[in-house]
Amino acid sequence: MNMVLVQISEVDCWGAVVITGRRCDHINKILRLKVGDSFKIGVLDGRSGIAEITEISGASVKACCSFNAEPSDLVRIDVILAMPRPKVMKRLWAPLAMLGIGRIFIINADKVEKYYFDTHVLDVDFYESRLVDGLEQSCRTVMPKVSIGRTVTPDSAAFFTQFAEYRKVLAMPASVKQLDAVRSYEKLVIAIGPEGGWTDRELNQFAGHGFETISLGPTPLKVDVAAISLISVAAAMPDSSVGIESCIRDS
Repeated sequence: MNMVLVQISEVDCWGAVVITGRRCDHINKILRLKVGDSFKIGVLDGRSGIAEITEISGASVKACCSFNAEPSDLVRIDVILAMPRPKVMKRLWAPLAMLGIGRIFIINADKVEKYYFDTHVLDVDFYESRLVDGLEQSCRTVMPKVSIGRTVTPDSAAFFTQFAEYRKVLAMPASVKQLDAVRSYEKLVIAIGPEGGWTDRELNQFAGHGFETISLGPTPLKVDVAAISLISVAAAMPDSSVGIESCIRDS
């Protein structure tokens, strides 16, 4: 945890906050801060700044805060994922937040096992806690928006209309075009498939929605490895100034 996140309701009109629970434990036991010491603090979906400790007890830390930094707007990345195995999705929540994702769309596909959508990993309380972990690690404050579409598939034409003005990309090991070939586009949407990859029928559907294929290299990658690698590379591109939506393949 490199930044402590609080809800706006926890901050009073004078900028004072009382921190409890795991955040208090982290300040006391990991950071080992004392009265007068400062630490980074942020309001969820709001500004960040510095908090100075005014009082410490075993159950709480009181601090006076100054929130003077607006949320980072360097690169907004949106991700579309065909629902991976629950244990993979569990691992992905925090890294997606760390990388500055704006929206996370989870959709269905031919090779997605139907029971995947019944997992507790998709419960709001579960994934929001993991997203907060990622935000606190990366010193971000903006919570990714999550949309879970059990009935949304590559056939869902209405879903894809929101990307009408985006450059639409499907990452495939067999493609000869590299990711940097589309680096000059401010709006980019890339599609991440399920275990075993997209079926030929689904690939034709993506082509019908205007997707073109690019390569992440000749080796098929797992969902979590491919997603984190692609997003990291895309976010580092100097011309990626507005948005990236991601969907890649796992096989």
